[in-house]
Amino acid sequence: MTPSAFVEGPDETPTRSVIPTVLGVIGIIYASFGLLCNLTSFSNAEIDIPWSFTIISFVLTLLMSLWLLWGSISLLRRRPSSRGSLLSWSFVWIVVTLGLTAWWAQYIDQTVDLLVAQEQEAMAGNESTPQVSEEDLQYFISIGVYAITAINLVIDLLWPAILLIFLNTPGMREDSETWHTDGSPEHGHA
Repeated sequence: MTPSAFVEGPDETPTRSVIPTVLGVIGIIYASFGLLCNLTSFSNAEIDIPWSFTIISFVLTLLMSLWLLWGSISLLRRRPSSRGSLLSWSFVWIVVTLGLTAWWAQYIDQTVDLLVAQEQEAMAGNESTPQVSEEDLQYFISIGVYAITAINLVIDLLWPAILLIFLNTPGMREDSETWHTDGSPEHGHA
């Protein structure tokens, strides 16, 4: 015996997938963090990074975060353009991330030198701290800076990879074809 709530009739609306909702909410959170973290790019850093890198990084991250925010809100509203917008964003974000990371790599040695100097200064004032040679300190700090750069790259590429996978599943493609410009699913009713 089937409960009446589960009986399908001609006026029943089809169940909606939760994937667009989940991806949309996570995308909004990711974009919001991108916007907030972007404000720190103008902090007073001791590393001599050219303003061109700072400004280009700021503008690209700002535009990409706004694009992701718009696409994620559109996905929540189930707009037909949201899938294409987020797929495009994913490809562009991967290129931007790889480009900015390659550009940033020029300044890794400068970052390591600054951190080594700071650590040596801290060790010089404290007799209880074990003394480490400059070469060993340079080696360990280099490993840390390269590891942080690699981890940051993986984190930055994770979300676009997830979007590329989930937005290209056959079910998601079929689902997005039923969305109308107002965000409501097509029910087949006249």
